[in-house]
Amino acid sequence: MKKIALAALAVALTALIPQRTHEGAASASSSIAALAPHADPPNALHARVTFTNASDVRALAPDADGDAVWAATSGGVDRYDATTRARAHFGIESGLDSLDVRAVHAFPFAIVVETAEGRCASANPSARAFRCVAARPPAPNAPTDETFEGAPLVARVAVSDGAFVATRGAGVWFDARGAHARLDAPQSDGSSAKTFVRKVAFYKDREYAGTFDDGLVALDGSGAHAIPTAPMRMVNDVLATKDALFVAANEGFFFSRDGSKFERVDALGRDATGLAAFGAKNGDTTVFVTTTAAVHRVRLGRRAIVEANFWRPAGTRSLQGIAVSDRVAWIASEDRGVIRFDPSSNAPTFTAFDKLAGAKTSWVVALAGDDRGGVFAATLRDGVFHVDARGAMREVRGVPNEWTLDASFARGTLCVGTQSGAACWSDWTKEPSRVLVGLPDARVHDVERLGDRLFVSTEAGLAEADAT
Repeated sequence: MKKIALAALAVALTALIPQRTHEGAASASSSIAALAPHADPPNALHARVTFTNASDVRALAPDADGDAVWAATSGGVDRYDATTRARAHFGIESGLDSLDVRAVHAFPFAIVVETAEGRCASANPSARAFRCVAARPPAPNAPTDETFEGAPLVARVAVSDGAFVATRGAGVWFDARGAHARLDAPQSDGSSAKTFVRKVAFYKDREYAGTFDDGLVALDGSGAHAIPTAPMRMVNDVLATKDALFVAANEGFFFSRDGSKFERVDALGRDATGLAAFGAKNGDTTVFVTTTAAVHRVRLGRRAIVEANFWRPAGTRSLQGIAVSDRVAWIASEDRGVIRFDPSSNAPTFTAFDKLAGAKTSWVVALAGDDRGGVFAATLRDGVFHVDARGAMREVRGVPNEWTLDASFARGTLCVGTQSGAACWSDWTKEPSRVLVGLPDARVHDVERLGDRLFVSTEAGLAEADAT
């Protein structure tokens, strides 16, 4: 039996544990321990996981000896005692490379966890000593047609006095022959902290997070709470000014004066992708809004007025965002790079800085103004480049991954989010001064400075760090 168990273990670990079917438990443990542990760089800035979501359960696996059940969730991996149902949680602090856990496998001598980023194993999970290597995530475990407590049922594991039940969106339950009890400690108001966070903003002494799967949520000390009056689900950008909170979403462009009641500007249609403030005049706030096909200038006074529409600027067919830098406006596009224009003009001239103009790529996904009339452009797979007010371009060095997702600039500090982490530069002409570690997930969509804190938005939750 030992040979069979170890053979199965070797197959499951695939490159984590050598395929040796004659080694004992100690050798299996040594194979995992031999993997190089994660080492933080000397310029690491440690983040604290603030909000995440474990209600989306992807798989259940009984322990090899039957005394526990393991759950793979969108907020890490959990172990439930089969008798007492006590829960032990394992996350980034346990060595996992992402809280976005897709599968879990329990073997006699190891626990194997498959995440969105790699494959992790531990011979002693209680010691919080998972070791990981990069790997493709497994195919998703589709829920069944059956529902449980109103949510799709994913898996059920029977034990002597009932069954553990995994759901998509409602967490882990114990079904004691009809009497149901939720085990994963949902928040008191029944909501769960959200996962795919796109942007964080601070408005009227309250923190808001725009998510790409659960709309706009408000953050406080007890968690993230959905705003039921916010009529959007797939948020692309959030902007706070003195007078209003603005939201760009796939469902359109919205604003709120109190952070609770939202109005939609119907004239802009759907697919709002980006926002930028242009200032206030005579008590009215002006913002620019990008949709996939146009740039819109909107003035908010007693009501929202669309002052101007610029369709397909510089010939682009896909706009991704906008930034204003010292009275100069810049647009991110998928096909014409970054586009400059005069935001005060009603008939502006649009100038594209793309591959034809000498840039490495024409596919730009996000922008950050440098406060001097220039802009930082985050590209799909060619890192970040800077365009100054005169049009000179220069590459930013030391980006964690060439596949970038976001750029932000505040108080002289540039921060970049990528598919493999985030970093910040106190001097962007040099290497990064800080690399953010301890994130819920490596896919970073925004690094926002609010006061003395950095908020890091990832696809598996939100983290924060001291902006030192």
